[in-house]
Amino acid sequence: MALTKASWARSSARRGSRVRHHEITGLRALLSGFDLVQERRTSVATMNGHPSQAVQLLARKR
Repeated sequence: MALTKASWARSSARRGSRVRHHEITGLRALLSGFDLVQERRTSVATMNGHPSQAVQLLARKR
C-alpha cells in the first residue's frame, strides 16, 4: 500500500529534520512483511506545543 500526500504530512524543523505523520494502518501495511514484536504508544508534544500521540513499532523480518 503506497502512502499518498493525503495520508501524511511533512514539516521541517529548525535543524533540518523531517517529521512525518502516518496513519497506523499505513505503517502496518508498510510492515506487512515483518512480525510485530512490540508496539508502544505515548503522548508527546508537537513542535508547536500541541498534544499528540506517537507510536514506536519494533518488528522482525520474517
